[in-house]
Amino acid sequence: MLRAAILLAAGVAVTGCGPGLRVVTDVNPEADFASYHTYRWTDEPPTAVIDRAVFTDIVVARIRWAIDSVLASKGYVEVADAPDVLVTWHGGVDARTRYVGGYGRHGWPYGPPGYRAPVRVDTWDQGTVLIEIIDADHGEMVWRGLGQTTLYEERDAEKRQAITSKAVARIMEDLPRAGTP
Repeated sequence: MLRAAILLAAGVAVTGCGPGLRVVTDVNPEADFASYHTYRWTDEPPTAVIDRAVFTDIVVARIRWAIDSVLASKGYVEVADAPDVLVTWHGGVDARTRYVGGYGRHGWPYGPPGYRAPVRVDTWDQGTVLIEIIDADHGEMVWRGLGQTTLYEERDAEKRQAITSKAVARIMEDLPRAGTP
C-alpha cells in the first residue's frame, strides 16, 4: 500500500509543516535536565501495534534519523551503555470524516423553502507522531512531544526526508538542550 507508506513519509508528512502541524509538548517540572547529556533508544518497537504498510523499515529509519538529528543539535550524545535518558516514539494514521451540507441553523435548509442541500463527505488521513524522553535511572517520562497533521502524498524521497525532519524539529523544538538547568 504505497499511498499509506508515502502518507506517513517518516512520521508526519505535512502540508507545508506550518499551521497544519498541531504540536503539543509537556515537560515534567521535576526533571533535572542539567544532568541529561546522553541518550539511548529503548528496546521496544517504535509503535505498540505497528502497521507494516505504513511503518516500513525505511519510514522507521527516516523518523529515527530525524529524531537523532534534533537530539544531536541540542547537545545530546547517543551511547550504548548507561544513558541519562531513553528515547522512544510512537506513530499512527487515523481516517477522519466530516459531513458538510444538509439542513442549516434552526432546521432550515440551505436555499429556498423545501430545498435540502446535498451532504458532502470529506475524508482525510491524520497522522500522529509521539516522541517520549524517559529518565533512564527512574523510568519516568520527563518530556513528551506530539505532532498531528493532515497527510498527503509526496513521491520524492528527498522531499519526504525534508518534510519529516522539519516536522520532527518542530515537535521537539521545546525539548530543553542537554545540560540545561
